[in-house]
Amino acid sequence: MWLRQTLRQTFVVMTARLAAITLAVALALPAGAGAAQPPVLRVAVDAPVTVVGSGFREREPVRVTIVMGTRRFEDAAVVSEDGGFTVRFAGTTLDRCATPLVVSARGERTGLVTATLPLRECAAP
Repeated sequence: MWLRQTLRQTFVVMTARLAAITLAVALALPAGAGAAQPPVLRVAVDAPVTVVGSGFREREPVRVTIVMGTRRFEDAAVVSEDGGFTVRFAGTTLDRCATPLVVSARGERTGLVTATLPLRECAAP
């Protein structure tokens, strides 16, 4: 009987200590630790085609390419401190009903990120 109580008391004490350590570690971690967003590309504006990137490594240079049908355009940007960038391709217009679009951005540390914008089903003119 005495041994059971001692084991039970030891178990309760150890469980409380483990809970305290877990809480201390959780409070010590930054709020966003381990929750970094993956890099994403999207088309924000159709004319001129404007590509917005997020989730890239801060201050890294990126090379952005868009391919619309047989046409290819390239430009460069530097990622901001919050991991984002915007690139406007002057003189371009995206017709989402007639031209598929492939967007890619390559960062020195982030690597290659690609997005494809398929054709929309649009009513015939």
